[in-house]
Amino acid sequence: MPEYFFDTSAFVKHYVDEDGSRTVSRLLAPADGNDNGLYVAAVTLAEAVAAIHGRGRRPGGAAGETHRIVARLRRDFPLLAVAVRVSQPVIERAADMAAKHVLRGYDAVQLAVAQTVDARSRAMGMGPVTVVSSDRQLNVAAEAEGLEVLDPTDM
Repeated sequence: MPEYFFDTSAFVKHYVDEDGSRTVSRLLAPADGNDNGLYVAAVTLAEAVAAIHGRGRRPGGAAGETHRIVARLRRDFPLLAVAVRVSQPVIERAADMAAKHVLRGYDAVQLAVAQTVDARSRAMGMGPVTVVSSDRQLNVAAEAEGLEVLDPTDM
């Protein structure tokens, strides 16, 4: 079974309708047998809640809808994917990735967690992990680091 690491830009697509939402929802669907092998960084919860609330504050945003979406996300979060804790070594790797690839802080953390998950998967003989992200800068950095990348907006 393929394994996937979702960054926040992709994960939120499961909760808001935008380019790539169908692809992300299909990959996250338990009916596809994807109840294992799906990973996110633990910080994705905070980033996703912030992103959804940010959208709700835009003109035309509905506060009630935002709260329903966030409640669903919080309920689903531990069920959809394994949330990988961000340890001190991961933070140090993220700092290196931020400097090397000129990434924003949380993008560097996402990349460092993806590298950790990929290394663990390969060590266990399960093959590479595919990074699912619609963040172009993060995708370029992930590919430069030898990770497989799937941009759901390209499908």
